[in-house]
Amino acid sequence: MNLKTTTLATSYPPASIRRRLSTTLASATGGKFPVVCAVFSVAVISIPTMVAFGRLEASVKKLAKVVSNEVPGTLFSLKLSSMELNELTQQLSNFRQKFSEVRGRKNDRSSNKPSTVPKKNRVS
Repeated sequence: MNLKTTTLATSYPPASIRRRLSTTLASATGGKFPVVCAVFSVAVISIPTMVAFGRLEASVKKLAKVVSNEVPGTLFSLKLSSMELNELTQQLSNFRQKFSEVRGRKNDRSSNKPSTVPKKNRVS
């Protein structure tokens, strides 16, 4: 009896069913396990990425606030500086023009008078 029980236990289920069952289990675990591992890996890796994106969002908001507060004043200062530089350039141009007129009149007067300063002889 013992012999029949062991033979019956080892032969059940039949070999064809055992083969089908083993291939089904292998394909079920072998085919889905890598997919599950890949999804789990992406989930684990994406957690620090999401935290970093949260910090990036906060930094961008702070930067946008600073830019919106500072840029208009800076642009106004640049515009004012540009206007001042243009005004200064115009004043310098007027000064140069007046200076050249005065110098031209002085040269006209001095060209009518003979030169009293003796020229130096050049020694070669």
